[in-house]
Amino acid sequence: MKTRHVVIALMFLVFAASTGIAQDSENMTLIGREASGRCETVAARGDTVFFNSGANLIIMDFSDPDQPDTLAQVVTRGFIRKLVLFNDQVIIATESNDLLVIDISDIRNPQLVGQNVTSLTDMVMHDSLLLVCRRSAENAFNIFDLSDPLEIRQVESLSLDYVPVRIAVANDMVLVAEIPGRYSFINITDSQHPILVHSGFLEGRLKGIALFDQLAFISGYTNPEFHLLDISDPNTIHEIALLDLNRAARSMVFEDQILYLADEGTRVSKIDLADPAHPVELEHQNFPRGSGQELALSEHFIFVAASHAGLLALPREDPGSGFVPVEYFPGTDLYFVQKYGDMLYTVGGSGLVTGIDLSEKAQPKTVFESLVFHNADPIAMMLHHDRLVLISTHDGIKIMDLTDPETPVVSQEKELDGWNRTATLGNDLVFVANTDDELFAIDLESESLEIIPILGSFGGAVNGLTVSDQVLYAARRDSNVQIIDCHDLDHPVRVNMLDNTESANCIAVHDDYLYVGRRSTIKIYDLSDPLNPSLMNTIDVGRTVLDIALQDQFMVTLHGYGGVYLHDLFDPLAPTQIGYFDTFDFAKQVFLDLPHVYVADSRDGVYILRNDAVVSVDHATTAAAPGTLELLPAYPNPFNNSTILAFTLPIAGEVSLSIHNLLGQTVRSWPDRSYTSGRHQVHWNGRSDKGVNVSSGIYFVRLEADDQVALRKMVLVR
Repeated sequence: MKTRHVVIALMFLVFAASTGIAQDSENMTLIGREASGRCETVAARGDTVFFNSGANLIIMDFSDPDQPDTLAQVVTRGFIRKLVLFNDQVIIATESNDLLVIDISDIRNPQLVGQNVTSLTDMVMHDSLLLVCRRSAENAFNIFDLSDPLEIRQVESLSLDYVPVRIAVANDMVLVAEIPGRYSFINITDSQHPILVHSGFLEGRLKGIALFDQLAFISGYTNPEFHLLDISDPNTIHEIALLDLNRAARSMVFEDQILYLADEGTRVSKIDLADPAHPVELEHQNFPRGSGQELALSEHFIFVAASHAGLLALPREDPGSGFVPVEYFPGTDLYFVQKYGDMLYTVGGSGLVTGIDLSEKAQPKTVFESLVFHNADPIAMMLHHDRLVLISTHDGIKIMDLTDPETPVVSQEKELDGWNRTATLGNDLVFVANTDDELFAIDLESESLEIIPILGSFGGAVNGLTVSDQVLYAARRDSNVQIIDCHDLDHPVRVNMLDNTESANCIAVHDDYLYVGRRSTIKIYDLSDPLNPSLMNTIDVGRTVLDIALQDQFMVTLHGYGGVYLHDLFDPLAPTQIGYFDTFDFAKQVFLDLPHVYVADSRDGVYILRNDAVVSVDHATTAAAPGTLELLPAYPNPFNNSTILAFTLPIAGEVSLSIHNLLGQTVRSWPDRSYTSGRHQVHWNGRSDKGVNVSSGIYFVRLEADDQVALRKMVLVR
């Protein structure tokens, strides 16, 4: 298959055109975007094709179909829902309710020349008028004048008793429709006074509509018939033909008596309408992935915006049985993001892995693309030394060697039984929960990627996993957290189950604390006894928590459409919000390399954020000399019930931490464990190893690592 990966020539941030590339949103600064994503809209003019990749407008020259040339790229604020061409302009509607006018008179240097805000669902051009479907029930159909793009002016509106989401126009007749099946014809001969001339209803759900000359086409979804209506007389609009295609058409283009349509599957069909009363399907072409969202025609190609697969170029003439379509993979809706050195890796719903060069964070550049999974969604992407570990729903595990970060290759793979749901990495093991209610581990150090069964009956769907000190914590959909002791993998033990008041979405461990994200709260548990956590606090955040990421004493939470929040965990029981950024679509997963935050947005691409508060907080810095172990002062000190014990390691290694009284007796100790280099902290709740509150007095913290010992004094006041 001939797949072209084209280096983007121009990055242009529309929403920041007047203020530069950085955008602040409560201490979170957007410093870069890599806006690849789903492809859902396309238009063509000659050999030049305009299509979206998430929040990107991509302009390509297909005059040489073997080597399509990317002319320009425009990055908008939100996912591009629709684009249309008008003279030397591209009109763009985004999910963030922006209506943008891009001047393309200089095709390699597009410029934003107009902008408006409207909550539209679909749009089409008619002369210099932009006809729009809106979400507003009072102004469901609107007409805008684009003759002056610097002043987008509303001409008129027409109220309907439903909100249309599809629109088409031919001559002076407009067809609008809603998904449940209602549709209306509107006469705009006098654009100042649009007139509703006919309304109808299609049984079942409606998918696609089109108007050409005196014909209207309406495609069903639940009942995938293809209806042809005669609209030559607006007063007597009637059906003249019905064609059963066994599939719903999303997009249609009519040319030279031939109707081209893309269906909800992976097929483009040609319908002969020389005799509209007797439509005949001539032929069809299949394409490999995604579903056809929109069509555009050039002299030689049928261009298909194919959702997850990106832009496809199919020849208009019958290519024969050996035909393989020209594919361009601009990206897909993102699931996960991981950083390795100066490279950022993403994986999307189509199994497309993308490598992004972050040498210049303000202008990230895609340098690598590879379709790793086939028709399977990823459930996890993790870094293990110099390897990228990917798990999919039903296409197994793939491991990519990052020896050459810009050209990673799949070095190991293995099929997995069942349908996998979620996974996490613990040392050299990947723990996987599947929809067959099974929990198993994969040994990454074995050449055969050995499968180790753990539990044959998990007892419910698992939303998230995390492992700490060989104890596995599973966030379950049926409203609890299960704890599995995995010290002996041959005999794992399910030892505990936490509360069942609210569905658990995600889970993370930070030092001696377990953080569980739920529908509207974050629950914090003390892990002093890791097999029997005690609930310490419940924080009402008022929005669903979809992902939690932790680094040092900072926590980032993702909330889908609710954006990205950064918290300081200096007091791990009472996180303090120090940053926020409102992503323009659905924030799904995050990677921390503080002060930078990398967010995978489901349809908008990668956000590269920075929070300067991370480096400005006093307790976030340390004056330790290179190669020196440092035990920081306890905070607070003196303390009443609890205090924070923080330390900095120059290199990774085993750490021994304990608390002693004035007689030198050990009153509290933590199991020796390995820590990475950098800053860490542990919470002491003022209790002994037996769980008893110790008395007021002077105590000493003793830290030992790499043959170095450090002591600090603290005072407990009851």
